[in-house]
Amino acid sequence: MRRFATRAALAIPVLLIAGGALLSLPQDEPFPHDIHVDMFNTCLGCHAGIPEGDGAAWLSVTEADCLECHEVDEIDWSPPGPRGTNLVFSHPDHAEIEELECGECHGLPDAEEFMEVGAARPTICFDCHDGDSHLAANTECSFCHVSLADATTLTAGQIAAFPNPFSHEQDDFISAHGEAALSADANCAFCHAQESCSRCHVNAGQVSAIAALPTDARVASLTADRDGWWPTPASHEGSDWATVHGTEAAGAIESCANCHARPSCSGCHGDSAPFLAALPEPVKGGPAGVQVVALRPPGHDFTFAAQHATAASLGLPNCSACHAEAECVDCHALRGTGQPPLPSVPSARHQAQKEGEDPGVAAVPSAETAGGFHPVNFIMRHAADAYSVRSDCTDCHSTEVFCRDCHTNLGFGDNGATRGNAFHNLQPDWLLSHGRAARQGMEECASCHQQDSCLRCHSAKAGWRVSPHGPDFDPERVSERSRQSCGICHSGSILDP
Repeated sequence: MRRFATRAALAIPVLLIAGGALLSLPQDEPFPHDIHVDMFNTCLGCHAGIPEGDGAAWLSVTEADCLECHEVDEIDWSPPGPRGTNLVFSHPDHAEIEELECGECHGLPDAEEFMEVGAARPTICFDCHDGDSHLAANTECSFCHVSLADATTLTAGQIAAFPNPFSHEQDDFISAHGEAALSADANCAFCHAQESCSRCHVNAGQVSAIAALPTDARVASLTADRDGWWPTPASHEGSDWATVHGTEAAGAIESCANCHARPSCSGCHGDSAPFLAALPEPVKGGPAGVQVVALRPPGHDFTFAAQHATAASLGLPNCSACHAEAECVDCHALRGTGQPPLPSVPSARHQAQKEGEDPGVAAVPSAETAGGFHPVNFIMRHAADAYSVRSDCTDCHSTEVFCRDCHTNLGFGDNGATRGNAFHNLQPDWLLSHGRAARQGMEECASCHQQDSCLRCHSAKAGWRVSPHGPDFDPERVSERSRQSCGICHSGSILDP
């Protein structure tokens, strides 16, 4: 039985209708405690189930209850339903605390009457429980709250209204929050879902702390129209960052992947850069990450085209980090067999320079005046570079086709008639000493010679039958490994045991 202080009619707006009187209040509005303050002397008159934890009884106000005091025919009002919450709270446990009244937790600030009440405030909890404050970094959320995934009654609007912890207001929070999120006592799951992180993290699927968070449709609806935000880290502020960032990236490419997807780097480094495999591909509908605009490296001014040969030959800077081999071939394409390489059709920039539309015209060589990739008269002294086994020759030249064609046409190669001594005519004893060179670099010999060139002298089946084997040669060991190779020069009867 509810306890009332009086049964007098209350001063509440009454709407008269035909056939009787109607008491009308806004639907789903909280009960007007303030105007009932003189009518009740205990909260349990309406909230009888609280001490026992009876959820069905503590919000049990009905039309019949109101009609006990209001002399009307009908009540047009219903109490609001339970509010969504993520709290872990037990009224029965707190009801056992001696002298703890409802107003201790629900009383409004500076309330003078016991029915001046509202929702309990988090700050009140710390009057009894240890902790600095509700939003302090060392406050353990699980003491009062369930995780967001378990708080199924919360609406998206309630989640959006969550207050920010003090740590989230610090200037360096975005750049420093990763370490906190990876700690064992991280509280992220009480306010965040995967969608909270994947709005900015292009590598969200590769970060274990993010993957551990459940997905949440409510959070997804809040982040759907919000773009990612990537503040510039302090390390990126240096004036030399564009030229030194490679070292940093090589040591921690996973850190770069927080903000950068592959297109961020491929704009400068091309699509074939090996480190791109460590960066994620952008996901459709996901964050694109930081987009880097390709900039010219220091020193690449309008005169660099005429002076880049020295830098390229030294490998400083690392040309292949930004340029593909095809770009070099485009300018240094060969103009005819045996001719020194010349630039191909000039680019649009070079053409503009040639026509006087660019101030750098005098410093950029044209196809008519330049000597190409190699310096003037290089063909007359290229043998030294070729003999030094410079691997970069093959970047542009096919030794099997280009070199042999030229040397044969000019009479400096083995055309089948000169018996292999024309190209080596500056070394009179070459025939006697060529074995050492062959053993050190057979690939070089193969650029001009085929196997039958060697078999003229070194076959045991015909010709001069000169043995190519050195003094420490072990025929049995070689025969065990490949009798077919031996059979090229030796007959089967000799190979048989």
